[in-house]
Amino acid sequence: MNRQPDKGGRTEEALREYFLKAGYYAVRGIPFVYEGSDVTDVDIWLYIRPSPVGRERISVDAKDRGKPKALERVLWAKGLQAILGLERCIVATTDRRPLVRKFGHEHGVLVLDGDVLSRLIASKIADSSDRISEEEFVSQIDAPPHVDRLLGQWRRKMLDAKSRLLSALDFDGCNAWLEDFEYFAHETLTSGRRGVSCRLSYLIMSFLLVGIDYSMRTLAFEPAEVRRQAIQDGFRYGSGGREKVEHALKLATSLIDTYAPDAAALVSRMRTQLANDAALLRVDMLAEHFTRAEVSRELFNYARMFEAHAFARVFVPPHGLEPALQGILGVALDFLAIDRNTFFKAVDIATAHRSRGRFESRGRFEGDSSSGQSDPSQPDPGQPDSASNQLELSGQFTSDENPSDSKAAGDRGPGRGSD
Repeated sequence: MNRQPDKGGRTEEALREYFLKAGYYAVRGIPFVYEGSDVTDVDIWLYIRPSPVGRERISVDAKDRGKPKALERVLWAKGLQAILGLERCIVATTDRRPLVRKFGHEHGVLVLDGDVLSRLIASKIADSSDRISEEEFVSQIDAPPHVDRLLGQWRRKMLDAKSRLLSALDFDGCNAWLEDFEYFAHETLTSGRRGVSCRLSYLIMSFLLVGIDYSMRTLAFEPAEVRRQAIQDGFRYGSGGREKVEHALKLATSLIDTYAPDAAALVSRMRTQLANDAALLRVDMLAEHFTRAEVSRELFNYARMFEAHAFARVFVPPHGLEPALQGILGVALDFLAIDRNTFFKAVDIATAHRSRGRFESRGRFEGDSSSGQSDPSQPDPGQPDSASNQLELSGQFTSDENPSDSKAAGDRGPGRGSD
């Protein structure tokens, strides 16, 4: 069943599309999980690269209610920002009272009030989007486990992958996203719903690129060799690097020497085996690719492009992607020992053309479909339209501005991020 957004979902979609056109990377419905327990959801999570060394993560609390309790939402959003360690937070509310915006300004919370929100929603309704909604996307993988165990597992993996944007935006998260990409790449090769699994592969890859971009932010001006070694150690040992692994081994060795001295030989074999296993990981190919100047400076933009392809109404299979995106997929597939030629041909172009007609005529997102080429009548999903207006998160977004004028990110290409 193809699910359409409810009132709250339409508001979130309007906001997400606005921020995407303004040059942000945006994700809806991210679960915040603490030690296995669900705490809350972040309605929209924003990420942007305003400079080579600057990154901003922003939470958006969006509520479209008759009784919005806007002052309470400002408090809640500010507390969530502090707990998650984000740089900014935004509250979007139907409340039109000036005191709400004043209260938000006094506490460092940007408030998009009812006037702004209504114009955003009206603009969204008037525009014909080239994206499918979050609800349409999720409806294809929302089967309960007792109905379709495979799709239930896909949904759990997607939610877990999303949650790492809040809790593991580091190389530990990158390694987990790489495992998720491997899973969905295999599903693209073997499952009966290759289009859906391929879209999920694109989405996971966008998370991975955001994770690498954020993890490397402090090394922007370091020599290429330093950045290459950081990526190698990150993918080989995780966010703690080699030092953390060595520390854990020394601690284990000390405990065994104290309480089980006869097992010293076992410790030696364990250290040797761990070293051998780490050396076998072909992380050099990942490091080599992602430290190339033309790749590293565009990681943010490539993440936006993968996300756009994941949600594109006219789906583009791997062999129809932009060359730079094909290169990223190819390197990841080579690292995972998955034949890239087989993957690129997995979504059959003939099936794509047949299913495209079903989607356009019935408004359905057919999960096992794809299109060999992007629709020339639609804009490139990786490139925003030329723009006249961007949201500046400095409290300058007023009710007098017209959101419908903000069609995209400006003249800087795929995103606002700096080279």
